[in-house]
Amino acid sequence: MSKKQVILHPHQVETIVTDWTTAKVMCGPGVNGSEEMGAVSLFFEPGHGHSRHIHHDADQIIYVISGQGEHIAELADGTSVTEKVSAGSLIYIPKGSYHSTFNTGWDPMRVLAVFSPPGPVQALRDVGDSGGVGTAEMRIVPAGEIATRTPTSNQGASR
Repeated sequence: MSKKQVILHPHQVETIVTDWTTAKVMCGPGVNGSEEMGAVSLFFEPGHGHSRHIHHDADQIIYVISGQGEHIAELADGTSVTEKVSAGSLIYIPKGSYHSTFNTGWDPMRVLAVFSPPGPVQALRDVGDSGGVGTAEMRIVPAGEIATRTPTSNQGASR
């Protein structure tokens, strides 16, 4: 059985606003029926990002679209490796690997996170969480509306 190809534009999907990111789920079971992969467009303000977490059942790719930051990967022996990332960087995170990514620059950092299978995209949609990143605030802005951040939303997961 073949599935229909779908092109989505950001204004066609809801916006998830948390204390650590502004995000749009662009691919996944609840968006276009994909059962094999999920994709989320994430916007990190300066000093923000996702703190240390793990996806037990999904591989992940993070592609940096713009901005600069740091990615921290925790190795099997428990040591951490920090690398600078910027536009064009691609990070592969195998399932079961602790990791975190932060915007260390002055400008916003935009990334595309792809998951296979798509489980983590549903977690983000349901509770503002991406595999263990707790959030003090989460709200859904309907498709087509402009998402704005409240002053308290700027106090999220900074290092």
